[in-house]
Amino acid sequence: MVESRFRRHLFFWIFVLPALAAYALFFLYPFAQGIRISFTNWDGLTPRAPISLPRAEFESRILDLLPRPADREFLLSVYHLDAADGLYKRYELTGARRYRVYALLAAAGYQPENYRWVGLANYLAIFSGRVEQRFYPRRFLKRNFNPDSGLPASITARDFERLILPHLPIGDRTFLRSFFAASPEGYTLKPEYDEFALEDRVWLLPEV
Repeated sequence: MVESRFRRHLFFWIFVLPALAAYALFFLYPFAQGIRISFTNWDGLTPRAPISLPRAEFESRILDLLPRPADREFLLSVYHLDAADGLYKRYELTGARRYRVYALLAAAGYQPENYRWVGLANYLAIFSGRVEQRFYPRRFLKRNFNPDSGLPASITARDFERLILPHLPIGDRTFLRSFFAASPEGYTLKPEYDEFALEDRVWLLPEV
């Protein structure tokens, strides 16, 4: 029995289409979104559809620029005017309603200040070295202890012997060792120098 070409193609697409759909949903769409966002000045927090806007700004920059009454009515079903503070506020947007709001804001030419289209400005800043230094990998010094810190309850033997003691004079090394008890796990602060243990003792005094 010879199988028809149509059935072969049908079975092929039945197996392939779910994989293609998942690939498009979880890779192609996020990738395209990343490319789109890279051409904006998005700060990572500002939504494309503002959560609230002053009445004058909402009406003059958005509502008055939409020619179709149906579009204005739709926006007024999403945004409501709060008479207490004079702001147009919206509830959560999901699904098709969210993308329709995006389309209407774009049709009115409205863009939030921190979600504007800037074109190649981000790429020019990166490749010309004008971008903020925090965006580049770099070496930095991190201090985990300062003069106002309490003495650490324990220090690993490696850190104590290789990172702390070699940077101290001989006399200071002996003084520092007197505060810690050596153990196989490292160096542990002696109870008499533990400020938390001392605080507990103070609170246990009858006078206190």
